[in-house]
Amino acid sequence: METRPHYETLGDRKEQAEVEAEVGKFWNVSVKRLPFSYRIDCALVRKGESQAIVGWMEVKVRTNSSTAYPTYMIALGKWLAGIDLEEKTNLPFILTVKFTDGILTCRPSQCRHSIVWGGRTLNTRDSADVEPVVHIPMEFFRPLVATGEKA
Repeated sequence: METRPHYETLGDRKEQAEVEAEVGKFWNVSVKRLPFSYRIDCALVRKGESQAIVGWMEVKVRTNSSTAYPTYMIALGKWLAGIDLEEKTNLPFILTVKFTDGILTCRPSQCRHSIVWGGRTLNTRDSADVEPVVHIPMEFFRPLVATGEKA
């Protein structure tokens, strides 16, 4: 099996780390990066002695506003990995996206969605950029500062 290149840059990781820090402050959790094999970026960990995992999170950073498109697109494989973790651990999977106009979150398991063939079709980097993807309507996303949810 051929290994796909990683396109994530140090700049991308820096921006993701900033989002993770905001999430950690807002929900009063420690955000721990997961090994690549999990397919999902982070575990949300209760601060203090117990270090109990209280949720799972995928972090994305986009260069457009949250109103630029009617849906948010995520790879079906990522979506399935997060949903699987939520179902098997009974802990919430949260998708967190930093747009140019704010940080928004949603619970993919609670969203209406469609599955289509698509992906990165402009400036395709390799053949795996076009794949099954999930489109989540933007109406399911909430601003991080307004959700009031605790992971």
